[in-house]
Amino acid sequence: MARNDQDIKKEIRRIEGQLLVAKEICRENLKEINHLKKEQENNYILQEINRLLAIKTLNSNEHVNQFNQLLYLVYQQQTITLDNTIQLNEQEKDV
Repeated sequence: MARNDQDIKKEIRRIEGQLLVAKEICRENLKEINHLKKEQENNYILQEINRLLAIKTLNSNEHVNQFNQLLYLVYQQQTITLDNTIQLNEQEKDV
């Protein structure tokens, strides 16, 4: 009976070790997913900024509107980056 208990405890420790490895893999995958999501969001914003900067012939009113759009995109990028950083930190605490 004692031998069987030892075998069971040994198997439990082995499974616990595998679970810890799986948990670490999941944590790394989650970090990579969040990083890729952030890159995807930032790429869209950078494309829009580049499009707006490429417009060279604008009259005064159009120029003001485009500049305001540019400022808004920069604000969006900063907000998204901050939100993603906060979410990443919270998710890393939970894992």
